[in-house]
Amino acid sequence: MGDFSRSGALAAIPLCFAGATLFAALGLLVAAKSRTIEEISYPQYLLVFPMFLFCGVFFPLSLLPRYLQWVAWGLPPHPSFP
Repeated sequence: MGDFSRSGALAAIPLCFAGATLFAALGLLVAAKSRTIEEISYPQYLLVFPMFLFCGVFFPLSLLPRYLQWVAWGLPPHPSFP
């Protein structure tokens, strides 16, 4: 299609594998250390809720202070995340 080079696509495979391994290890760590379901939900809300709050879905990012705009632009749910 011409959207990306083959070498770039092949170079992304180890990066994707490393990211998947990191998130799997984090999930296993949380599952191993928590005794109840409530203990699992605290880290989830601590990480996931701010990402959805600052991703620009609920209100425009232009209303945020400049330093929070920079944080929001780096979050994965942001529409312009590369």
